[in-house]
Amino acid sequence: MRKHHPYLISAWAKLKRGHLHRARLNRMIENFSRCQIRLVKDYIKPETGQRVYQLEAPLDDPPVNVLPVIGDALFNYRATLDHMMWALVRISGNEPNEQTQFPIFKDQSAFHSRRCKKMLEGVNPLIGQIIECYQPYMDIYPDGDILWELNKLNNIDKHRHLHVVTGQYKGTFHRNENDWQIWRDIQDRLFLNIGHVEKGTILAEIPKQYAHIKFEPTFELAFSENNEFAAGYRVSGTIVAIGCTVDDILDQFERLFFFRDSSALGRLWDAFSADPYFSRSQSAND
Repeated sequence: MRKHHPYLISAWAKLKRGHLHRARLNRMIENFSRCQIRLVKDYIKPETGQRVYQLEAPLDDPPVNVLPVIGDALFNYRATLDHMMWALVRISGNEPNEQTQFPIFKDQSAFHSRRCKKMLEGVNPLIGQIIECYQPYMDIYPDGDILWELNKLNNIDKHRHLHVVTGQYKGTFHRNENDWQIWRDIQDRLFLNIGHVEKGTILAEIPKQYAHIKFEPTFELAFSENNEFAAGYRVSGTIVAIGCTVDDILDQFERLFFFRDSSALGRLWDAFSADPYFSRSQSAND
């Protein structure tokens, strides 16, 4: 295990806490999925010989205790970036102020505002430039940027209310390697009704030649359609993407500015330069 810089111990601790909440959340979602299997019936369609999986009753309401765990994961991932920012100011030879935090903005003008300058006050100018590369407005689709989702979802949980989630159909689960190989071969020849489902919904139709194989339906939790930032997004997929992104950012900044790994800067710059949108934005600024 790599030893972390003393300034970043709290950031890594927050990240680890976020990952623990994410793992707990995944276990809760898996348990929810298993409890829904009793609501699914399967039968052979006489006219075609297909095996049909159909939902006989509405999905259960998601367990209430899952909602705070979503917020706990989001809070710790956001805090990871803020703790890292505090350390970046210190490694730059300065002291953080009350506004020091990792900025996340969807508009370029907001990033260059007086408010953001207070967030970045005291950091090495190169650090500020790299932080700008991570801003949502550098993405082709800022509204779908992972950090923007983190920022907005965390604010909703922290300042407004718990996130509302609903159950949805995710797909099928295969219990052995042979079934998995068969599943790969027939994916383009079957029907799957992924997403929102209700009583009577046909979940899947399996071709006649594979109707003897029993597949296990799986379910997921998704942010409700009333969520203005993540409507219909799978909860587990969203939290995993956020956690991996924050993990990568913390790792890159530690290598670059705390352990002076110059090769990491080259890899980071190559990754940004390979992005067509980033390349265009750089040309426009030159």
